[in-house]
Amino acid sequence: MKTFKNNLLLKLKNFTMICMIIMLTWSLFGCSIDKEKADIYDNNKSILQEGDKYSFYHRDGEADEKHIDIKYNSFYGVQTLWVIQIEQESEIKIDYNSLVKSGNFKVVLVTPEQEITTIAEQSSKGAFIVAAPKGKYRVKIVGKNAIGNIQVDLLTHEENKISVQEN
Repeated sequence: MKTFKNNLLLKLKNFTMICMIIMLTWSLFGCSIDKEKADIYDNNKSILQEGDKYSFYHRDGEADEKHIDIKYNSFYGVQTLWVIQIEQESEIKIDYNSLVKSGNFKVVLVTPEQEITTIAEQSSKGAFIVAAPKGKYRVKIVGKNAIGNIQVDLLTHEENKISVQEN
């Protein structure tokens, strides 16, 4: 009987140890993914990249060539909303309304010269207008554990080509 109890106790200890190792591995793996994306917020080199790197716990809304209206939860990283190809010198106007409940959030414009201009940061509402020589521009959102919602309207001349990034 004593041997049975010892074997059962040993198996229970082994099972508990395996469970603890799995939970520790899972938590370390999950944290490293968010940390990598969280580091993007203050890293212009990462924001300038053509490819996006982001995650949302939850994202809901709509996006087309002129309007974005999304609610987001636990947004980390950088996501391109629009790529705008300016065919002849014109201007880009962006109206925005951002409500950030927690975390860090911003909307940026990347110019053909690879310069970043912050359009909106945290909770704010307004209009952004910039003269736009010929070239490719990208409008991006950047987050670090951000929760909130954003509405953005893009106004530009009809001859300019706008593409919506796949989400």
